[in-house]
Order: sequence, then structure tokens, then C-alpha cells
Amino acid sequence: MWGYLLGAGVLLITVNAGAAEAIPTESPQKPGAGKLCAKNHQSPWGLTIGFGYASATSKVLGLKLNPYGSSLSIHGTYTWCSGFRLGLYGEGFLGSTISQDIKVNNGAQKIEIRARSRTGSLGTSFGYAQPLGSLALHYQLGIGLTVMRYDFGDIPFETLASFEKLNGVVSGLHLRPSLGLELPLNRFYLLTSIYSRIESSSKIPAAFGGLLSFGARL
Repeated sequence: MWGYLLGAGVLLITVNAGAAEAIPTESPQKPGAGKLCAKNHQSPWGLTIGFGYASATSKVLGLKLNPYGSSLSIHGTYTWCSGFRLGLYGEGFLGSTISQDIKVNNGAQKIEIRARSRTGSLGTSFGYAQPLGSLALHYQLGIGLTVMRYDFGDIPFETLASFEKLNGVVSGLHLRPSLGLELPLNRFYLLTSIYSRIESSSKIPAAFGGLLSFGARL
């Protein structure tokens, strides 16, 4: 009888040990990891539509041009749990018209021109979203192509300030660093940001602007 009881006890201990080994153990999570994943648990994909305003901060070959003004932008992003973000964006500006007096013929003559210009751009963005309490701080750098259309109106010259034509299109690369603050609203979010534009073309002015964006996790 004692032999049967001892055998049953050994069998029970063996079964319990095997069940304990079959239970998976969770690996410890790094402090702070997963906060952005928990906040954006709906999807890592995001889409924003932004409304903003920008103004030129430099002259172009001695001329005042402001191809910026009011803007409309769209930005698609993918955000990893680490906070790193990759995206594609497009931005269009209404531009403006600036009346100004310029000197021609080596300063011997002064004429008035109306410089009309507007611009648009496409680019790729690299960024990082850092949790800040219930908010998130966004650091971002955009790299892309800028296209500017200009028109100097009817003046008695064929060229002006190194522009080969009195109206036409010029293009160049740009850098677009920005800093923003995100307010999450469940699936949606509100993002306010400021940015600057650095242009590679000497015919496109640099700019500084702000943007208010409405976004959704897809």
C-alpha cells in the first residue's frame, strides 16, 4: 500500500513540474518602452492635413519675392514603437504679389515691377516623437524638391536679375526642419508646428512658417 502511495506522489510531482515548464515567461520590458505603441495602438500609420502660413526671410538676387503665404499640406507617416517616424509630404502655397522699384541700366533708370510668385514642394520626412506627459513632442527633418513659378509682368526687358525669362519656373532642393507638439484625441490628433525652409536654389527664397494639422491613425 505504501508503495502505491509513493508511486502516486512521484507521478503527481512529475506532472506538475512538466506543466510549470510549459508556461511561457515574459521577458522584462525596458523602462519607457511601448509608451508610444500604447498611445498609438490603433495603427502605426498616420495621415495629416495641415493649414498654415509662411513668409520669405531673404531676398532673391536683390528682388523681393514671397512665393509662400497661405498653405495646404498633406503628410503620410509610419511610426515605430521607438518613436522614429518616416513619412512623405506634399505642400502647396498660394504665393503673393509684391510691388517694388528696382534700378536697371547700371542704376541709371528706376522702374516699378509687380513680382508674382507661388511655390509647391514634395519630400520625405525623418522624425522622432517623444512622449511629454499626455502630449508628444515631434522633431522632424524634411528633404525634398521645391518648384517655384514666377512672373515679373510686362517690363521693357527680356531678363531681370539673372532670371533668364520674365516668367517661368525654377526648381531646387530644400531642407525643412520643424518642431511640433501633438495632442492625441483617441484615433485622431492635433499637431501644431513651426518650421523653416532652406533652399538650394539662389532664385528661391528661404522661409519661416507655422502649421496647424489635423491627423488620424489609419
